[in-house]
Amino acid sequence: MDKAYETSQLDYIKSIHIPLYDEIIQKIKSRYPKKTRKVYERELKSIELVYNILNSKTLPIIRLERFLKNLHVFYWSLIEIGFDRKTIENSIRCIKKLRLMAKRFWVYYRNIIVTEENPRIIRKIGNEARGRMLSQAKKCSKSLEYLKNLVIFLENLPSIDPYKKTIVIAGSPNAGKSTFVNNVSSAKPEIAAYPFTTKKIILGHYKEGQEPIQIIDTPGILDRPFAEMNNIERMAVLALKFLTGLVVFIVDPSPFSFMNMESQFKVIKQIEGIMPEKPLVVVINKVDTLEKSKIDQVEKELRKRVQHDIYRASLINKEESLKILIEVIKKLYPSP
Repeated sequence: MDKAYETSQLDYIKSIHIPLYDEIIQKIKSRYPKKTRKVYERELKSIELVYNILNSKTLPIIRLERFLKNLHVFYWSLIEIGFDRKTIENSIRCIKKLRLMAKRFWVYYRNIIVTEENPRIIRKIGNEARGRMLSQAKKCSKSLEYLKNLVIFLENLPSIDPYKKTIVIAGSPNAGKSTFVNNVSSAKPEIAAYPFTTKKIILGHYKEGQEPIQIIDTPGILDRPFAEMNNIERMAVLALKFLTGLVVFIVDPSPFSFMNMESQFKVIKQIEGIMPEKPLVVVINKVDTLEKSKIDQVEKELRKRVQHDIYRASLINKEESLKILIEVIKKLYPSP
């Protein structure tokens, strides 16, 4: 897929409307030929109508299939948290079979009708043709519903470009991640919240020169193995693993932190294991609320455990947040 298209692929998904089986039936009923037509003409028109509606209404599934084939692994990883890839493939296969069989039935019964003269037999042939096409469609009713739910899910995903410069903000809940993202993204006030069930991933942008840098605020990553994480936590980990760029881990050393320091150390180690080749920097936040000796102690302990750059800051301060961001950008994308 062309990278220019990749950036707008989630906008493209909004143009794909997956109908439910009942919607298709209602569409057919609303356009069914009037009984005043001659039997021969009416039966031909009716089976052609059923075929045309089945064909046009299921065309978005073909577009969806092409879209999914070119989807970045980052998005597939998010999809597979709530959807089964095999079920998606089988659902698309069901629709493709429906389209093929509907065309075959249309051609087959149309050829029979044009050679038949008896009105009663023509009506019987028309009923059989419509019945077989709609029966095939009904077999795919659950597939249509499954794919419709998939499209709704995709519509709510953030339009993160996996190929662009990206800085992922990680850390325990309430460590200061959102505050940092809000502060450093104000240069380009494009902050949008995307729902992931009960929590959110925030996508912001910081414009450096001509190219904006994506800044992603992930939900808090808790101190437990990936297999035991809930969907929100897994999404945060997947954002770290599959996006190109650097991770800023924000440490909360305050006595009121959601996680104690030992747990935060473990989370840093877990991130290192998930993405061993991805650059990571650590920011000790809330330094304005603690004595210097306490901050010194936290940094000393961090340096024993990690081999990453460590910064101190009060991220509630916009200037300090921007200073940290600029340092991170220089580390990630050094000038030639």
